[in-house]
Amino acid sequence: YAPLAVACALMVAASAQAAAVTHYFGGKLDTVVDLPSLTVGNSFTGSFMFESTAVDVYSNPALDSIIGVYNTGSVIEATVNGHAYSTCGTCASITVEDNFFSSGDYFFASSGGPPSVTGPSLDGFAPFVVFVSLSDSSGMAFNSDALPSNLALSSFDSSSFEIRFGDNSGGPHALGSLTYLSTSAPPVPEASTSAMLALGLGALALMRRRKSH
Repeated sequence: YAPLAVACALMVAASAQAAAVTHYFGGKLDTVVDLPSLTVGNSFTGSFMFESTAVDVYSNPALDSIIGVYNTGSVIEATVNGHAYSTCGTCASITVEDNFFSSGDYFFASSGGPPSVTGPSLDGFAPFVVFVSLSDSSGMAFNSDALPSNLALSSFDSSSFEIRFGDNSGGPHALGSLTYLSTSAPPVPEASTSAMLALGLGALALMRRRKSH
């Protein structure tokens, strides 16, 4: 029976892994407060992951049909201007709000407070919280408070990535709107392609300079 038990355990582990849903995001910072190490225009990229089989743990009966909270296997990773941050698998949570009091649909991927976020301190402040939010004022993005299998940026009229440092009082923080959101990671240009592009742009600039003279 031992080999059978091991095989079953492996099958369960494989199915649990297959249930993981990952969304990748990216954009540029448009607001930076009290963080000299960052500037408006700095890029950010990252991902958030959740288990599609996670159970809704929101327990308010009056709002249970429109608010879903899921924290099983949720992980958020983000890189801001080269600084990498991540949460543990039990620290982040996903919240889905379906037409919350007729004010629209909302999606939040959020870490808890310290020490749930790991990564370098900036300008003397330790990372405190990181989250991604999406909102649709029309209330058409979701049909329930269940976890979505796919999130399309075009389904929402507002999006934001934010990372806060020090504490949650609105002190040092940086945020920006998302320009990319997909279950597919954005392609990374190969080094040879980037070098050829730079060479071509350089040659074009030289030709224009010669013509000007």
